[in-house]
Amino acid sequence: METLPEVLCGKPYTKKSDGFRPEIIEETLQDYAILMKQCWNAIPENRPEAQT
Repeated sequence: METLPEVLCGKPYTKKSDGFRPEIIEETLQDYAILMKQCWNAIPENRPEAQT
């Protein structure tokens, strides 16, 4: 979601927020941390597929 940093911070969009990723806290399960990093890949084709 491209507007997430703007919604969370209440600030207007700037290119500076492109690539923003929240910190993964130490208590995060390793499998979840890996999944988050995969989902954050800048190349959409490299992100995991979602199935319903």
